Amino acid sequence: MFNGFKLFIGKYYLKQKLKKVSDRNRGYISLNQARSIGVIYDATNRSNYAKVKDLIHYFKEAQKNVVSLGYINSKDPNQLLTTKLQYRYFSIADLNWFQKPEGTEVINFIDQEFDILIDLTIEYSYPLNYICTLSRSRFKVGMKEEGETKDYDMLIDISKKKTIEYLIIQVKHYIKLINEKNEF
Repeated sequence: MFNGFKLFIGKYYLKQKLKKVSDRNRGYISLNQARSIGVIYDATNRSNYAKVKDLIHYFKEAQKNVVSLGYINSKDPNQLLTTKLQYRYFSIADLNWFQKPEGTEVINFIDQEFDILIDLTIEYSYPLNYICTLSRSRFKVGMKEEGETKDYDMLIDISKKKTIEYLIIQVKHYIKLINEKNEF
C-alpha cells in the first residue's frame, strides 16, 4: 500500500510537470527521414538486452544514430551493465522516493530530441513511462496498454502476442510504412 501511495504521488507529479512542458515538435517521421533514434526498455532481463542490441544493429546498418536507455530494476551491482556509447543504463539506485528517475543518463536522454523514440516496455514501469512522457522526441512509438494514457504518436497493439520480440517486429513494420510525405 505504501508503494502504491508513492506511485500515486509520482504520477501526480508527472502530470503537473507535463502541463509545463509543451516544447515538443511533434510529427510523423519515416525511417528514411530519421537521423536519430532513441530506444528505451527494461534491461533487467538479459535476454531483452540481446534483442535490443539486434534492433540497434538493424538501425545502425540503416545509417541511423541510435542511443538506448535500459532500466535495471535492481540495486545489486552484479546485475548492472556497463554504459557504453549507444547503450546507457540506470537502476533503482537512480530513483528518488517517488520513483522519479534521476541522474545524468536519464536527464540527457530526456533532453535529447530524437527523431524517433521507441519504447520497448512490455510491462508497465513508472520510471520508463516517466522518461518517455517527458522526452522531447518528435515521433514516439510504443505498445498500447489498456488503462494507461500515453503521450505517444503511434501505439501498437500486441495483445495477441505480448513479447518484446513481437513488439520489435511490429515497430519495424509500422515505421517502414510511413512514407516520405509523413503519411500512412
